[in-house]
Amino acid sequence: MQGYLMTTITMCVLLPASVAVAELNGAQIVLKSGDQAGVNVPVEVAIETDESPAMIEVACPDSGKKFPATLRDGKLTFLVDALPANAEKTLSVVVSERPDDKPARVMVTKKADEDIVDVVIDGALFTSYHYGKEWRKPFLWPVNCEGGVCITRDYPMEVESTPRFARDHPHHKSFWSAYGEVNGHDLWAEGSGAGNQVTQEVTFGSGDAYGWVRSV
Repeated sequence: MQGYLMTTITMCVLLPASVAVAELNGAQIVLKSGDQAGVNVPVEVAIETDESPAMIEVACPDSGKKFPATLRDGKLTFLVDALPANAEKTLSVVVSERPDDKPARVMVTKKADEDIVDVVIDGALFTSYHYGKEWRKPFLWPVNCEGGVCITRDYPMEVESTPRFARDHPHHKSFWSAYGEVNGHDLWAEGSGAGNQVTQEVTFGSGDAYGWVRSV
């Protein structure tokens, strides 16, 4: 849940256009930074493969650090903790079997018998995506920061714990998206005559650099 600072980087990937997972192991990625140093720099590398490795990391031989990575949709994504200005780093891809006691860092799972998808980072709940028909629109709640502190309000999902003076704007559900008017229908409010946002399909997945939830 840390922030990052973008910096201009140039990448050289020593890989053929299409590879098998076994060929990824030991492949090199050369990063060249621009004039600005970067902290927690997201890196995305195009890699075409039909396979998905059990566990993939990107190692920095100079520091001995390994950066968790996610390979999805032909893109290898990882986060470099620090990249000095005008520097060059040569990194290596490490493919391995996942230990039974080491789940993906970002676990995305659906609750049994409920239209709720939980996002757990390093064993702690980050957020839950609610898309059940009992709600007029989908939303994320809670949204937790470091230490498990929720940074959005609980109402109207939890009523009893919410002071009466704060029980207003029931359409403001934690973290959500809505539009005031679509084809003559109000999809912002939830009063009489307002429309609903209906979720047709939710897909999701877990990974070590990131997980994902896609809702249509």
